[in-house]
Amino acid sequence: MATAVMDAAALADVDVVCVCGISETLYGSLSSWLKKGEERYLVFIEKDAESFARAKEGPLGKDERVRLFLCAGQEEKVFRQIAWEFLLLRFGYLPEQEEQFAHLKQIHRYVNVFASDSKEQGMRVLHNVFNNLRHLPRAHFGPQLEGACKGIPAVVCGAGPSLDKVAEHLKGLEGRALVIAGGSALTALTKYGVKPDISAGLDPQPPIHRFLEQENFETPFFYQARFSSEILDKVHGPLVWMPGSGSCPLESWIHGGERLDSGWTVANFCAAIAFHLGCNPIVFVGTDFSCGEGIYAGKIAGEENRDALVPTGGGRFSKMDWLLSAEWMGGLAHAHPEVEWINASDGTLPGIECKELADIPFETHYDLAALLHGAIQNAPLCESVTGIETLRASAQKCLELCDQKLSLWEKAYPHSPKEKGEYALLEVEMEQEVCTRYFLEPLWNIWKHPIFRKESHPFARDVHQILFHKSAIGPLLQELSCMH
Repeated sequence: MATAVMDAAALADVDVVCVCGISETLYGSLSSWLKKGEERYLVFIEKDAESFARAKEGPLGKDERVRLFLCAGQEEKVFRQIAWEFLLLRFGYLPEQEEQFAHLKQIHRYVNVFASDSKEQGMRVLHNVFNNLRHLPRAHFGPQLEGACKGIPAVVCGAGPSLDKVAEHLKGLEGRALVIAGGSALTALTKYGVKPDISAGLDPQPPIHRFLEQENFETPFFYQARFSSEILDKVHGPLVWMPGSGSCPLESWIHGGERLDSGWTVANFCAAIAFHLGCNPIVFVGTDFSCGEGIYAGKIAGEENRDALVPTGGGRFSKMDWLLSAEWMGGLAHAHPEVEWINASDGTLPGIECKELADIPFETHYDLAALLHGAIQNAPLCESVTGIETLRASAQKCLELCDQKLSLWEKAYPHSPKEKGEYALLEVEMEQEVCTRYFLEPLWNIWKHPIFRKESHPFARDVHQILFHKSAIGPLLQELSCMH
């Protein structure tokens, strides 16, 4: 049972306090903190069934700002429920319980980063997906390049500060290792006069001014459909389309269901490309996944990250997606021990051996430009997408079905129309629509959690879902109407 009293002043930037063990003393000390914000909650996780039952019948069980969870051997399930219910809120813990909540912190990071693609009703990503369709006729089909660089060393470059220390050594690797970089690393490498063999793009809204500061516009460019369409317009070199990771189901449907696990960041995407091409060993440089206060390699200011930075100690900062990115790198290496993975950065990549870049032998010289050119040219061009009209018609149909369901609610109020056959038929019809299956339901399954935090009435929940669907269909139809 938690007995410590938390300092409310230290919780100014916390929305949800998670505690192991029910404590009425702690509840009392935080009652004023709870009342000072509309989105503040106190979460108790109890292992004792009797204590949990008593609390449910007492003041804690009746306070709408308090959540009680019985956790008897179902920690994973409970932690996921907590992370989703309090999506995008900031968590805090008793100092002496931080270690007990390490797994919750990990799940919380995953949930928040996963949901970030669905902000703005997914339009930030889908705007690029739709606009980038015009580049498909000149883009080569990336899956066809599997194993094209088998056995050739690859150096995956991140934009972490440690890239500064190896930049000069990277110049000497020309022709001896495939240098792959994306995002801010491209700009950093330009500052040091290093030209990557492959550039990559993944982020939907990277700073365009930073991309324009690099000089690798003719380099083969690997991208996913989610990548900034504004920046992709400025790439002149060969384009290689790679499948998305599946975080945007509508993107996968549009591109025929193709998927590639490409992690969380462009550095992960670069690693996935190196592995897909069959490179071995794969060496990481500048993949620190931490930085000074918003500073990348090459003294590039990371002004877009300042609000998202979290301190990790020693004057270093990280971000939720960077932490997940480091874990992903370790997971990829663990799953494929047949490849030699080497960490030559200052970051911690779980389970990957650390070495200095200067100590790694790159003895064979390759004509990488000719090899890449031949492999890319031999890969077929991507086929045009044919499902946009189907999607547009489905979205319009879903909008009509939403209006029909709302009309039935108006007629039946204050009762529910859900038991009526007419309403059931509308629901079945809507469930079968492409727009529902690949767009509306994936969005709803994310955003229903914050919506339901404050709404418990079943009728209101049903109406909320319809209104949410309508609010999402409007921007989708607007995007589709802009396509030529």
